[in-house]
Amino acid sequence: MRRGASACRKSCSLASGASPRAIVTSRVGKALAASLARAIAGELTAVEEAVYQTKNRSSQDPLNFPIRLNNKIAALGGVVASADAKPTDQSYTVFDQLSAALQRQLDRLGTVVKDRIPAFNTAVAALGLPAVIVR
Repeated sequence: MRRGASACRKSCSLASGASPRAIVTSRVGKALAASLARAIAGELTAVEEAVYQTKNRSSQDPLNFPIRLNNKIAALGGVVASADAKPTDQSYTVFDQLSAALQRQLDRLGTVVKDRIPAFNTAVAALGLPAVIVR
């Protein structure tokens, strides 16, 4: 049984009075919003994976996947805390390197939160979609 024109209009959202152009524009806008969301998610994932090893699932996984900044900083804290003397010059050097690496990641995160997410929210607001709220 072939569908009639009225059935097609209902399934294509034309029954509400929306023009075909509005439907296509809406679909394109939503696809653009989805693309922007994927890009932002990719940037956030890159920061997360630089700071934290996200692939660890079992106790053996730290042997299979490299440690990240959080583990390096924690290990340095253990080394410094285990001595009865003040931290060595090498400990200060490693701390400075790790702090700089972490600051770079925090700066990347700040750029996403301050620039990319507000631009995304503006784009999705024009489509009547909900915004991302950063807390």
